[in-house]
Parts: sequence; structure tokens; C-alpha cells
Amino acid sequence: MKRSILFVGVAFAALVACKSKSADAGTHEELAVDTQAAAVLVGSALTGSALTGSALTGSESEAGTMLGKTYECGAKGQKPCPMQGWMKSVLAKAAGSGEAKELANALDVVASKPVAGFDQWVAIAKEGADKARAGDLDTAKASCKKCHSLYQKKYREEMRDQAW
Repeated sequence: MKRSILFVGVAFAALVACKSKSADAGTHEELAVDTQAAAVLVGSALTGSALTGSALTGSESEAGTMLGKTYECGAKGQKPCPMQGWMKSVLAKAAGSGEAKELANALDVVASKPVAGFDQWVAIAKEGADKARAGDLDTAKASCKKCHSLYQKKYREEMRDQAW
């Protein structure tokens, strides 16, 4: 009994530490995995279930397993997920090229593919495309960051393997 109470206390402390960890201290993926691992510790302690090795590791692919869904794309050593591959090969290339027309065209493609439940997706991409066409590449690129801050985590956790 004392051991279970101690384990719950330690697991809860780990969860609190993960929740309060600054995003600047690591990547968003690392923070998400740390938080998920701590949540698994708390859940295991409360239910008395055994922990698996994957619950305590830091790989992004195993984070999907902890959430009940396993992905065969997107993690190191795996093929890119559909949108991830397109973003890296087309949108990131366009953003890095300094070519306003190329970036505007890539953002137009993003705007043409709305994602259910991501209400600002289309508007953000259209705004970025318009800024790129106007020659304001910095603001156009900022639209990528805005969209990522709103939607990237949820997309990775729930939809990463969907067709793009």
C-alpha cells in the first residue's frame, strides 16, 4: 500500500513537472512525449497495471502507441507521413527559396485542402499566400508558424497518416 502511494506521488510529480516544463527547454514533440509518459505513470499507478517499456521511452512513434494509435510514418527511420512529406518537399523548399510566387502557390495548395475541425486553416493559408504574392515573405512564413502553433500537435497525434 505504501509503495503504491509513493509511486502515485512520484508519477504525479513527474506529470506536474512535464506540464510546467517550458517549451523553450525542448521541442514540442519532446514535451508531448514527456507529458504522455508521465500520464501513463499516473494511470498505471492508479489502476495497478504494469508499465510497458514503450511508456517510458521518448520516441515520437511510441507516443502514438501510448495514445492507442500506432503510426508507420513520421518518426526517425520511418517514411514521412503524407502531409509531412509534402510540407518538407514542397512548402519548406518554397519558403526557403525566396521565390514569392512559389511560396504563394504552395500556400494556395494548403488553403485548398481544409482539415475538419481546424477552423482557421484555410484563412491562415490564404493570408500567407496573399502576403507572399505581395512580396512580404516574412509575414507569409509567419502564417506557417501560426498554423503550426494552432494545429500541428493535434494533427500529429490524430491524423498524421491521412492522405494529403
